[in-house]
Formats: sequence, structure tokens, C-alpha cells
Amino acid sequence: MKTYLSFVLLLTVVDKIFAGNGEYWNYEDHGPYTWSQTYPECAGWRQSPLNLDYFDVVYKKFPPFVFSSSFDRPHVFNLKNNGHTVVGELPTGMPRNEIPQLSGGDLPGIFRFTNFHLHWCVLLGESPSEGSEHTINHVHGAGEAHFVFTNEVTKQTAVFAFIITMLPEGESSAWEAYVHNAVKLIRHGTHTQFVGNLMKLMENGNYFRDFWRYNGSLTTPPCSEGIIWTIFSHHIIFSYNELQALSLNVLHKDFRPIQLRNNRVIYHSTLGNTADSLRYCFSWLRAMPTIFIIVIFLDF
Repeated sequence: MKTYLSFVLLLTVVDKIFAGNGEYWNYEDHGPYTWSQTYPECAGWRQSPLNLDYFDVVYKKFPPFVFSSSFDRPHVFNLKNNGHTVVGELPTGMPRNEIPQLSGGDLPGIFRFTNFHLHWCVLLGESPSEGSEHTINHVHGAGEAHFVFTNEVTKQTAVFAFIITMLPEGESSAWEAYVHNAVKLIRHGTHTQFVGNLMKLMENGNYFRDFWRYNGSLTTPPCSEGIIWTIFSHHIIFSYNELQALSLNVLHKDFRPIQLRNNRVIYHSTLGNTADSLRYCFSWLRAMPTIFIIVIFLDF
């Protein structure tokens, strides 16, 4: 276990750096509710993030995802503080056949890895009430991890998203080495390197089968729409110390609030096993009290 020394005073310093770096947006005085003044698409009708649940969705059987072998290999990532989060990218000039690529899962074509980054919020107490961008049944996770992919032919973007939950204080996660490097990037533009394995960082315990899918937008300006979102039900684990170190040393808040759904269809994958049957059953049980009341009313 590593111990991270953090100082709340850094929050003020970092916020001033972000506000004065020439950007037109941040998560404070130029926060999400003002973005559309400079970036009109942030007020569009297909924006992200959204609230997700197991009931107001269309269940659909998706084909399995296909990952290239380079997903499960260690890579050297360049970590950079871009003024809004810490972005992890592969080195420029890396041979194309070594860049992790993704297909299947009803994605239109082959998508290559672009970057990964996190969203979080300063921890107030041991049970954070916000931090993730998407919510599950209107409940936030402690943060959210995004793995971004691009179709080089169509230029379309697809994002794999994972809600972050916390381990008890004192335990470490698969992201420990990332945090150890990322907390050094206090100032906008600073960078370092980190060796990581994408498959282990995603640590997906359900083999990428249980997820929500919808069409939305980037969650940061310019909020471009047409993004294919895949949000997995399996959570990524961080320790309390790791999240606290990020929120106190790098940026204390970097998530966008929930946006309007505007009648969009949200799909949920079907696993084709007992778990699905139980979920369908529970969704009907949830509706039964309403049906029962209507029947009694008609009888009288």
C-alpha cells in the first residue's frame, strides 16, 4: 500500500491554473451549465451522460466483442494533465498493428484505441454521493473510467465506460501504479509515463457481456454528438486513498451532470442465462402493484 500526502490548498492553486490556461471551459466558474454559451452543441438533444436502469430499456442480444491480442499486453502510456483530467495515450508513431483494436458488439466496423481517462469528485466522507458521469438507477459511483476508440474509416467514436466503486481504506487496486504517476501531474501540461495493460485496467468480470448501449455525445466540450456509448454493469475498483489522491492533487471535480434523455432508446444486453430471466421477472414484479390496483378499482 502506498500513502499519498495531499493538501487541500492545492485545490485553489489548481483551479486558478485551469481558469487561466486559455480554455473556455472548466468544472467551476465556466462549468457545465455555461458550456453551451461557447459550444452550442452542448445544448443538443442527444447529449451525455444519462441515467441508466434495468427497466426503461430495450433488451437486445448483442454479438460478442472481439479484442486484438494487444489489448492484453503491457504498453507504455503517456499520461498528460490536459487541464480537465489526466489522459492516457499511446506514443505517437506506434506501429498500427500494435495499437489495440476492437470490433463486434454491434459496433460499425473496427475501432482503434485512442485514449483512456477518468472522471471523479472530491471525497467528502467515506461514501461519495457523486463522481461518476452516468448514474445507475439515479445513483452515482465514486468515479467513471472512459476508454475511447475511433473508427479510422468513418471517424466515429465509441466509448467503453465503467463506473468506479471504492475498496475499503488501506487496500490497493489494479490502478495503483496509474495513481502513483498521475498524482504528480498537478499543473496543466505536465506529463509522465505509465506502463499498463488495458484488459487489466478494465478488469471486466462479466466478459464484456452485461452493458447498456445508446447514442450520445462527448461529455466535454465541444459535446459532439454521434458517440456510441457502451456502459458496463461491472464496476472498476479503486481504493479510498487512490481516489482521494487524485481529487486533492490533480483536480477535485471533473464530471458532467446527467442530461435529458429526450426519448432516446437505451439498449441493454441480454446474457442469455438465468440472470436475464430473473431481471425480466423482477421488472414485471415491479409493475404488479400498479396492475393490481387497477384490477381492484375495476371490480368495484
